[in-house]
Amino acid sequence: FFASTCDILGVDPYPIEKPGNHNMLLVKKNMDAANKSFRTNDGIALWSVPQFHNLGNYDWRAKENYEYKLKNFATPSKEEMQSMCLLMAIMGSKGFIGYSYFDIFPRKTEEEKRWLEICDIAELLKELAPFILSPQNSFEIIVENKQGNVLAKAFLDEDKRIKILIAGIGPGKSEAIMTIPQNINLTSRFGRTKSLTSNKYIFQGEGICSDILDK
Repeated sequence: FFASTCDILGVDPYPIEKPGNHNMLLVKKNMDAANKSFRTNDGIALWSVPQFHNLGNYDWRAKENYEYKLKNFATPSKEEMQSMCLLMAIMGSKGFIGYSYFDIFPRKTEEEKRWLEICDIAELLKELAPFILSPQNSFEIIVENKQGNVLAKAFLDEDKRIKILIAGIGPGKSEAIMTIPQNINLTSRFGRTKSLTSNKYIFQGEGICSDILDK
């Protein structure tokens, strides 16, 4: 109801809490809700806030007992953080503000590792910016889910270069065959996608996972 009062609409779903087979169903649900509000409020930019922190930082017991924190809470892996960003981009996000409810300046080994991972993800989003923000209309991808729930979208930059973003929602295994309407030999960035033919690819992953296809 308040979307028309905004220049930017943002969502901040944090789906990773406990150790185990993670999923980002909460991210998809929030993005679906945001996009629903856009149907009657054109011209608003959609931004998103991916989870870069451990939710145990909100729990007083976890703050006082590190073993309790390890047992009851999970920190997102690099692939999980990256996959949340890619799913958000697939579903329409034009801006990203990674949120961390704790310092990530490199004072300790764990923090240094996390900071380097976040820098890598920021570099990836910077690379993808000309595609995510491009006004070029792209082609449709047919996604045939064999297992789990996989979303994919093709993006063209203003020079008509192609990038296909793929995200497996989880939990459990994800497998999907994607067909594109052009015979293009694309390469998997993270090794989760294989070419079946010149216009057909198979993506396989587990939990929160993702890939990028490009030249």
